Amino acid sequence: SEREPFATLGRAEEALKPGDTVVVEDGEYSLGRGGLVVTKSGAADAPIAYRARNPGKVTLRASEKLAGFEHYKGKLWRARLDKAPTMALEDNDPLHHRWEHKFDGPDDPRFERGFWQWFDGWFYVWPWEDDDPNQHAFSVSFNSIVRLSGPVSHRVWEGFVFEHCYYGLHLGGADSRHHVVRNCLFKNGCMGVGGGQDSVIEHCTFLNLGPSKWEHGIYDGLENTVIRFCHFERIAGGALHLYSKPRGITACYNTIGPPMTKRVSFAGHVGIYAWGRGEHKIHHNLIYGGHRIGISVNAPNCLIAHNTVLDTNMVGLWLYERQTGNRVLNNIVAAAQPQPPAGSEPAGGSRTLIKVGATPNLLDFNLYAGQGKWSWLGKEAATAEAWRALSAQDDHCIADVPKFRGPARLDFRLAPGSPGVRAGTPVPELSPAPSPDLGAFQGDDLWAERTGVTFLRR
Repeated sequence: SEREPFATLGRAEEALKPGDTVVVEDGEYSLGRGGLVVTKSGAADAPIAYRARNPGKVTLRASEKLAGFEHYKGKLWRARLDKAPTMALEDNDPLHHRWEHKFDGPDDPRFERGFWQWFDGWFYVWPWEDDDPNQHAFSVSFNSIVRLSGPVSHRVWEGFVFEHCYYGLHLGGADSRHHVVRNCLFKNGCMGVGGGQDSVIEHCTFLNLGPSKWEHGIYDGLENTVIRFCHFERIAGGALHLYSKPRGITACYNTIGPPMTKRVSFAGHVGIYAWGRGEHKIHHNLIYGGHRIGISVNAPNCLIAHNTVLDTNMVGLWLYERQTGNRVLNNIVAAAQPQPPAGSEPAGGSRTLIKVGATPNLLDFNLYAGQGKWSWLGKEAATAEAWRALSAQDDHCIADVPKFRGPARLDFRLAPGSPGVRAGTPVPELSPAPSPDLGAFQGDDLWAERTGVTFLRR
């Protein structure tokens, strides 16, 4: 009760029953090396909820500071640590964790800048800045901040900041379902949310997660989860990575901004990985800021519609080999423009707007822009006319400048006179409206202003 509050979140968790709500007062809370392990379920009409008294004012961590470094040799430094952590950070930026390279001890010549390893009671690191780590803030984490264990259902998390962790919130496996994650900030770690099914993740912000292609904003999951109105920025891997198990995931009305480029290597830089068992609905998403790949589709029977994918420098939309039954409709795809050397003439484009590796798939009513090419079953086309002839698809596609209202201020609604205005085809699952606008925005609705947590403003 408010008169007799619990001393720790662990004590609160032990006492919970369906219908209870834990209100957490402002502050920074360390959950120790084990994090918070959740094993209790709520009910459909009586969920168990954790809520921050004031959204954004409650920070949860599962980390501890590391200091007292001594020089080992060359670029390597070390500090005493009794146990191997799962992740480490320098100045809030994640370092490359231990399983990316299995080094044969601290003398292994493969050790690289930004990497760490634990050997025989010592934490070894090659700092990002090649300098004395005692001049920086180092911390290590041994677990996720919150992880669900066993058949847990009907839990709610709202208003928290999760940072310094491997996962901020791991929703568990196939027997964990019906959860809500709302208005939470996941930052300065490896992963945001993992696992879960039949759940909703909405109005969350994912920021500075990495530092390599193996770390993502939201990873894996199972079936029927909805991810909506979230914002992703400075993610090293994929903003969303629906990996091997997911099926029937809906990802809509999300904004995915520039990926992590500082203190990163082995970058993924993918907006959305729509992989797994398929039947996903990926619609009304805005992807911008220089990703390698906008949307990667390695699953069957997906709907990819009304997305605006901008400034990709490798592939805008990529449908993999052996993946069929997908519908790609009413999207806007614009390749990043090549940057010529100073003083030279603009170079020709080498980006790929869309790459399709299998058939049958349905593609139509898409708008393509920028100096890019099209790829169909291993063959390339340099113009929209050649693309239509090669693929026998996209009969109503447009190759033109989309004309946004204010791209400098991230307003990617279509301007009057844009070739994408009322140029689309109805998608019954989304809207019965005839002749919708192409891309992620319809008319005057700038829904992108409503993505992410309420307590941050971009």
